[in-house]
Amino acid sequence: MAKSVKKTVNKPKAMKVPAYVRHGMKSMKSRADRDNWCINVEQILSHDENDMTKRLIDDGYIPDLENTTCPKCGTGTLGALRSGRRGQLSHRCNKKACHQYIVPHINHPIFTVGQGVNGVPLKRQAAVVLCILAGTSNVATRRVLGTVNHKVIEKIRTSLHFHVKKYVLRKQKNMTFGDKKVWKDVEGDETTVAKKTDPSCPSNACTDWEQYAGLIERGSPESLVLFKTSPSKTDARAPGPGAIRKTDWKPIADKYIKDRKVILHTDKARSYKAKISGVLHDSVRHCKKRVKVKGKWVWKQPVYTKKWTHTAPNGQKIQVKAGTQIIDRAWRSIKSHLTGISSAPGSSRLEAAVRYAQWVYWNRGKDLWKMLGEVLADSHK
Repeated sequence: MAKSVKKTVNKPKAMKVPAYVRHGMKSMKSRADRDNWCINVEQILSHDENDMTKRLIDDGYIPDLENTTCPKCGTGTLGALRSGRRGQLSHRCNKKACHQYIVPHINHPIFTVGQGVNGVPLKRQAAVVLCILAGTSNVATRRVLGTVNHKVIEKIRTSLHFHVKKYVLRKQKNMTFGDKKVWKDVEGDETTVAKKTDPSCPSNACTDWEQYAGLIERGSPESLVLFKTSPSKTDARAPGPGAIRKTDWKPIADKYIKDRKVILHTDKARSYKAKISGVLHDSVRHCKKRVKVKGKWVWKQPVYTKKWTHTAPNGQKIQVKAGTQIIDRAWRSIKSHLTGISSAPGSSRLEAAVRYAQWVYWNRGKDLWKMLGEVLADSHK
């Protein structure tokens, strides 16, 4: 009996799906519940006040004032750190007419110096800073630390936000995208963080908005840059001020992505369609659209990611995934830090909170206690 021969069928090869993040650090699930920082509240409060002062100097939170000019007289030189009045570690001025004892955290941008009822021990101020870095609210911090006044917590949080804001703006000035060698994926989008309606306004355009535009390179969280836009006033019932305007977008694009071999991923806003040399552009639609199919009107569902093939100027075919998933997650992270902050557009307090949230996103997954120490040490130079 003859054996049956099996026919081999050549199956078509499956098309390789491009990775969403093609360069840099791949997107991973955040497990903040497993993070361990170099210090915790229990360790801070168990420290002696002088030991905590030394720890803050070692971590970069407080500058070492030895051999620096005395801030009181302006001419003398401060000596080494030693036990001064009331047993507190201090530097003593060597000028005979001064001889003042200077605490290490004098004129500090975050910590305050005080005595008696208004004085808060340095280690308790450090505990407040750690709670803020961990993401606790003012109310939760007050409940955890007990004896610290709520006004002290609010003042430390505000000082921390404004100091980090200066650092972020200074660093963002020198940031760029792409390396001009390999085509890198960059996402762009905008969001609103606050609005205010004036009921006494005689016209319909009575609502002000606080809007930010952002750019981020996929695989590089520390590349997030934010820009404050100038949206138009709208009606009180408007869901938002609309997409970013071309007058706001063009200067941003020319400065950060022009001629840098960037594949720009955005939504369908018209402003992003502006021609920019050295930039390939794709987009996805984030809202439902009514289209006509076979003579019937149907609703087309939103699209968040899809495959896209670009053709580089040299003829190279580049397969990518269009979408703005990375920067959308960045907006969610930033807005989570704005709870309890004044929501009035144009508020400097709100802008400082946004810049602090941007810095937190830069350092996601890292020890924020160490990262803040580097920021403060940089300002002491």
